[in-house]
Amino acid sequence: MPYEDANYITQLVPAQPQGGESISEGDNHLRAIKKAVQQSFPKIDSAVTSTPAELNAVGKTAQDVAALRNDLDSLDDTGHGNVASCYYKNGSKLYSHNVGTVTKTPGNDLGTRVNFSKALDGATPDHYAFSITPVTKDGVGLPIVITVTQVTSNYIDFIAIEFNEAFTGKWGFVNGAEVDFSLLVNDMDRGQ
Repeated sequence: MPYEDANYITQLVPAQPQGGESISEGDNHLRAIKKAVQQSFPKIDSAVTSTPAELNAVGKTAQDVAALRNDLDSLDDTGHGNVASCYYKNGSKLYSHNVGTVTKTPGNDLGTRVNFSKALDGATPDHYAFSITPVTKDGVGLPIVITVTQVTSNYIDFIAIEFNEAFTGKWGFVNGAEVDFSLLVNDMDRGQ
């Protein structure tokens, strides 16, 4: 019987070989298995140390993120900037809705400005509820306080202050763009 020639793991037939083949075909079967494994996992170039539970959780996390995006996108059904959200980590936006750039506040190297893609369509800050929550700095859960310094229809400015032993046990300013944070701006008049 000829050996199976599979390109991917799903094409390997568990019942093959059946046992009546010539021993000389064994190397062909081994090559087919190696090819199928390597083509199925082309970017795995080191040990994978995740547990089965961790690998299985990846799909659920992706579904949860997709559901969150759909929920937030559905809030902005009028073409106006009535909501904004952002998760900023390691100097980049992992997810954002109605958030353009994250930059330093002009004239203040310690401040951070979160610019909206579409201007908020109501009087601020009374028209909106907003929160900016610190996550970590440099992957370390240091105590961090974020203070919002200005809210306009086009941006929010904030300053981050962290407690660090490097500051001899005192609070000190830190460039907010270096802090992982989440942002939510919500239009209260629309009941969202």
